[in-house]
Amino acid sequence: MGGFSVLSAARKQGFSCDFLIPAVVMLEAVLVLLSGILAAQTISEHLSDPAARDVIFLGSLLGMILAIACLKSANTYTPKALSASGRWPLRVVCIGMAACLAMGVAMMTSSVGVNWTWSGVWALYTGIALAFSRMIVVPGLRSWMPSEGFDRLVAVVGSGSEAGDELTGLDRDFSTRFDRLCTCRSYTRPDEILSAEGERWVEQLHDDGVEEVVILPSLHNNREWIHDAVKALEALPIRVSLAIPRPALDSNQPGYVYAALIDQPLSASEQAVKRVFDAITALLLLIFLAPLMLLTAALIRLESSGPIFFKQARYGFGKKIIQVYKFRSMYHEMSDQLADRLTERNDPRVTRVGAFIRRFSIDELPQLFNVLRGEMSMVGPRPNPLNAKAGGELYDRVVDNFYTRYRVLPGITGWAQINGLRGNTDTKEKLVRRVEYDLYYIQNWSIWLDLKIVLLTPLASLEGENAF
Repeated sequence: MGGFSVLSAARKQGFSCDFLIPAVVMLEAVLVLLSGILAAQTISEHLSDPAARDVIFLGSLLGMILAIACLKSANTYTPKALSASGRWPLRVVCIGMAACLAMGVAMMTSSVGVNWTWSGVWALYTGIALAFSRMIVVPGLRSWMPSEGFDRLVAVVGSGSEAGDELTGLDRDFSTRFDRLCTCRSYTRPDEILSAEGERWVEQLHDDGVEEVVILPSLHNNREWIHDAVKALEALPIRVSLAIPRPALDSNQPGYVYAALIDQPLSASEQAVKRVFDAITALLLLIFLAPLMLLTAALIRLESSGPIFFKQARYGFGKKIIQVYKFRSMYHEMSDQLADRLTERNDPRVTRVGAFIRRFSIDELPQLFNVLRGEMSMVGPRPNPLNAKAGGELYDRVVDNFYTRYRVLPGITGWAQINGLRGNTDTKEKLVRRVEYDLYYIQNWSIWLDLKIVLLTPLASLEGENAF
């Protein structure tokens, strides 16, 4: 484990790849948005209708989303694109300008007062801004990264000296499979992975930034250990693979083929795009819903004594414990911090204001702050309380692969919620159905699915027969 300790320390210096990709996505999203607004200010005397400025702001926002989506689809937010020079910056500039022109034309044909001038100036400003980002900012940030910053870190697990002996070949194998270099490190496995020692082992993998665990052939006969390893690692956003020796006849391709036991849910660029979507959506909703939230806070304070907000420990990303915020819906002295008892219909612990805000999910709005802090997403599996039960049993006892839900950030809303599975999971059948929807979301994620779920959530909130 000494090698991993050194690597962990190195990766914690300067910027990491996990930081750089989301930072570049957020920077370029802001640059495209500001370019549109600045273009409107530059040509303000050419706008035929003062109301067009509002339309232009909406167009700039939509153009930002379109530009980032196109840049992501063109793989410009991969480590390879961010570490290379040459034609990559030109490709980014061309895509960004084309997206702005397309959105400008769309707004011009559907709105009064918007003209060609704004579209052209917006595209020009966007091109200059994106060129500045890729030719000045990104190289500057990259210079602060450790040498391993762009490497995909792979933990190699085997018996005896096998793992160390195979590292050179594994580095070569993995570097040909991904769009960046891979650093393979041997890792001493715990004998009992479902133990306190095993929990520390899993936490170390997570802290070191491991993206894949490879189990070598010497452990293939130890099926019990492999089974326990998969169970222990299923909550982490990593890939777990078995290294299988290539057939002897396949001499032109030495090394291994890799069978995935657990696959990675989202790539680094997909996580970055999702994070930008979350931050922008949360900020807009906080601004738009501020009057409703202030009114709710006032009504809670008027009806009963105690704090306005309720804070509860729940499982989050990678099964880390986070503090989730809600508007308090129960009498303060009856609040259930540990979630030992599910809320019932006409529950005497719930205030009148609390019953209303729970019915329409208004009590969940403070979780927008969890989203801004990076602890939650707008869309994802709901974070469950530590002691939550279905049919009298803890959730993970009811569903074997329950912890797989934690491989993505938990969400304020989700695929299960818009499909009628809001509220309590008081029976095992309800929990099983909810997990099925959560796993479907993880396996089929796209930014468009997130947008669809966010737009449908208000309608789903009106269907609250199980929300009390």
